[in-house]
Amino acid sequence: MLALDRGGSCHGVVYEVAPTAPATELDILFRRELMTSAYRPLWTRVHLHRGQVRPAITFVIDPDHDRYTRQLEEHTTVKLIAESEGSLGRCSDYLYDTLTALDEEGLSDKRLPNLPGWCAIIKQARESTDSLP
Repeated sequence: MLALDRGGSCHGVVYEVAPTAPATELDILFRRELMTSAYRPLWTRVHLHRGQVRPAITFVIDPDHDRYTRQLEEHTTVKLIAESEGSLGRCSDYLYDTLTALDEEGLSDKRLPNLPGWCAIIKQARESTDSLP
C-alpha cells in the first residue's frame, strides 16, 4: 500500500465532484478509499495552477493503523513491495500502476522510480530458488 502521510505536500490531480449528485459521488469515493480503516479522510486546501485555493478531501494514512510503517530503509521497502499481496492484488502491481498513472499526468515521486527495478530483481531471485529441486 502506498499512501500520503501528514506533514508534507504533493503535486497531484484534483477531481471535482459533480454538483448534481454530490452524495452519490462522495459515497463512491468513500467506499473505494475507505475499504479498510488504514486511510482517513482529511479536509485540506488545495492550490490550483490558476492561483485558486479550494477546499478538497484527501485520504491520508492513519498512523495508528497496524498497516502503517514510518519511513523504511529502501531495501526493506523493496522487499515488502516485491513480496506483498492482498485480496486486491500484488503490491508490486499497484506500484507499477501508480507510476504509470503519475507519468500519464506528468507527475513524479522522487522515491518511487528505482523501486520497480529492485522489485523485479527480488522476484527473479525468488523464482530461481523456487525452481530448485
